[in-house]
Amino acid sequence: MDNLEVPNLNLLKLQQLDEDEVISFTRRLPRAKGIDSALSNAMPMLRSCLDSFGMSCEFNRRKRFLRFSTTSEFVLDDPHDVITKARELLQLLALNIPPSLAIHVMYGRRCDIMEIGPQKNGLCTTFNINADQFHQRWKLLTAPALEELQTLTSCEILVGEAIVVSFGDSVQALNTIRKVVEECIVYNQPLKSRITSIKATMNIKNLEALRL
Repeated sequence: MDNLEVPNLNLLKLQQLDEDEVISFTRRLPRAKGIDSALSNAMPMLRSCLDSFGMSCEFNRRKRFLRFSTTSEFVLDDPHDVITKARELLQLLALNIPPSLAIHVMYGRRCDIMEIGPQKNGLCTTFNINADQFHQRWKLLTAPALEELQTLTSCEILVGEAIVVSFGDSVQALNTIRKVVEECIVYNQPLKSRITSIKATMNIKNLEALRL
């Protein structure tokens, strides 16, 4: 899923864009189950969303890439913010995240992408976790307790084969999820016990707030 085009974008360049100048960025798409049909079905929604920000969307099913480009209607009030969000959306779609969820980043919802497998910067590579250990620890994240963690943090959490993607409105909540996931994968900590610890911490903070 390497970038085909990764322009060297900076705020000054974006502010100096001419109306006829186009910035494009592209992602190769994996041969993941269901990704083609999901993107095809979501094209009207994605194009409508990006169009409202002055951007276009091209999905080449045969060559397996997705490209976003600026148009003459590109929003220049905060170009850096729009480009950053669009590139994050493109990354999420290339990771086979449901488009209806991924699109929320364009409207300000926060997202955290965590590599937990044997990727170059994944937890398994960083902490020398072998395949058998990873397989067993990955199961900790698919337990029913995951739903409880979502409720506690008011976030949506998607667990893939080698990634965990979280969506929420609070940086603190996303950081909590990242820490819990790392403890499960790196230190083999059961998810349920971590949730119990989080609840205890929350109760203490609530009691302290009542004393004020």
